[in-house]
Parts: sequence; C-alpha cells; structure tokens
Amino acid sequence: MSQSLCVDPPTAAPQPLSINHKSPRRFLLVGHSHSSAIEAGLRAVSPGALIYRHIHLSITDKYLKLRNAGISADELNDKTLSIIVRELKALVGYDGPLPKHDVPAFIAEHQINLLLSVRGVVHILSGLVQPERPYDFMLKDEPQLPLDPEAELVPFGAMWDSYRDRLNGTFEVMNRIAKLAQGNVFVLAFPPPVEDDTFMRTRLGRFFAERYAADFKIVSASLRYKLWRLCIELYKQHCKELGATFLMPPEETMVDSKYLHPKAYHTDAVHANEWFGERMVDKVMKTVAA
Repeated sequence: MSQSLCVDPPTAAPQPLSINHKSPRRFLLVGHSHSSAIEAGLRAVSPGALIYRHIHLSITDKYLKLRNAGISADELNDKTLSIIVRELKALVGYDGPLPKHDVPAFIAEHQINLLLSVRGVVHILSGLVQPERPYDFMLKDEPQLPLDPEAELVPFGAMWDSYRDRLNGTFEVMNRIAKLAQGNVFVLAFPPPVEDDTFMRTRLGRFFAERYAADFKIVSASLRYKLWRLCIELYKQHCKELGATFLMPPEETMVDSKYLHPKAYHTDAVHANEWFGERMVDKVMKTVAA
C-alpha cells in the first residue's frame, strides 16, 4: 500500500469475494494500523461491488504535524476532520462546499458507511510484559478460564476501570469522527491475540520491540486473551453509548473463539493479514445488506 492519506480502489482485485448487492456500496475507512488489513479486504471485493476511500490516521497525523510545526491537539483534530469531509465528498464526486453541520445529511443521502478501525493495541502496550508481581483476573462472562495460582488476583472492577481510563483517548477519537455521521457507523474489532508464545515474543515488530528490554517475559496466552476481551467489552459498551454498530471478528478467524487463527497471522504478532481483512469486510457487507 502506498503511504498516502487516502487510497483509491483499484480497477481489479485478486480472488474477489462473492457478495450479492444491488448497487455499489460506499465506504469511508478511517483508522490506525489495523485498518491496513481492512483495506486489503475492501480491495478483494468484486469490482463494482463497492467504492471506498481510506484515511490512515497514523500517516495523517505524521503528515499534518510535519506540515504544521507546533500544531495543537485541537488544531490537529480540526484538520483531520476536514480531511474526512474532503474524502466523503470524493466518494460521490462532489466538489462543492460541505459545512460540517451538513455532513450527517450528506452521508445519509449518499448512503455512505463509515468504518472505524481505531487503535486497538492498548492490551498489548499495557499488558504484554510480565510484571515483577504477576497478576491475573477473572472475566465476568468466562469464570471458567484458568487462573495463575501464583499471581495476585485483581478484581474485575479494578481492571475495568484501569483500562477504561487507558482507552479514554481512543474513545475521544471515535466520538469526534462518529459525530460527523450520526449513524451508519461501524466500529471494527481489532484482531484477537496470537496464542503461540514464541511467535508473540519474537515477532512483535520494531514499534513494540523497541519499548521492551531484550530479556522481557510475556504474560500467558490466557491472560493475553482476557486483556483483549476486556478491551473488546469496553469498546462494545462505548459503541452502544455512541449509537455505533460494533462488529466482532468472524468465528472462522479465531481458534476456540479466543485466539487469532494461524491463517490470519501477519508478519508481526500484533496485526492480522489480508485473509482476516477479507473476512471482516465480508461480515461488514452482509451486515450492511441485512
């Protein structure tokens, strides 16, 4: 994928998915690193089935900060929203004015679906490394999961509050973008954790590996799953408050409904690959058509 703010759909795509529809669907994909797999899934849909634009927020933020030295957080947010409005207009070939207060009606009129793949790595950044005092916790909905007998048992409520605080910034990003649409917003779940400890430990990728000591130890696969599920439930609750539709990964992309299927492994252990993205988009298309 070329590192541009927005990526236009190609005229042809390998291994197209067979999805029935009456007319091309319009999608604006906005997200961070996990959105790359989703874009690959959008490219794989049969030509003519959809029209899409992609705004990679990590690249956008770097671009705007490079072009605007000393830009404030509020100014950065305003410029990002302006880019989103620009790409909404590009989806339908409209080059006239579009004030932000008219965006919801514009989206509804042109049946544009907003796909959000925002962040989704806090469970890795905050919970991957085994601390000096090991800890564990029990998921409310899955109390049968094993607990480390030598670890300190942390109450679920304390874990919930801690990770909700860590996700506040993420939810603020979602709020600002979703308010533009006021409907037709789909928040896509980030991939479940890799179960293989060796793959997880050795294939983190430079961004994550540089943050840890060379001899760091990772928490168990069971705890990695619990942390992922905790964050998923927090996303779900926020989407409900936001009026957005939250879409879980399809069952076929997971092992035992917990871990990333090996077919979905990326070159690093944090992200998923095109196979995962294709199946997420298949689920999006079926949800939109329902």
